Amino acid sequence: MQSREDFHMIKQLRSQGAYIVDIAHQIGCSERTVRRYLALPAPLTGKPKTPRGSKLDPFKPYIDELLGQEVWNAEVIRQLLQDRGYDGCVTLIRRYIQPKQAQPESQQANGAL
Repeated sequence: MQSREDFHMIKQLRSQGAYIVDIAHQIGCSERTVRRYLALPAPLTGKPKTPRGSKLDPFKPYIDELLGQEVWNAEVIRQLLQDRGYDGCVTLIRRYIQPKQAQPESQQANGAL
């Protein structure tokens, strides 16, 4: 994505009669990018999209409860969640429980990571 300054420069150069290929070489982008920016009425805002919730969010308290009961197998947790209406994949569960797993005692005693 080009900056706001590039957007305004593209518009200004084009209004002065510069060719699209020349603008692209001067800005350091493709001709397609120049055409796209010329078609826009205003520069892009660059705002990030609002984060969406995960399919796992409503089930996280139950997963934490299971982890407290020493249930660490992601497949078992997925099967228990499916009984409660979860229709997501096991990968989401693995990603959620992985940071919560404690290091083995041998690594903790040595201070190694």
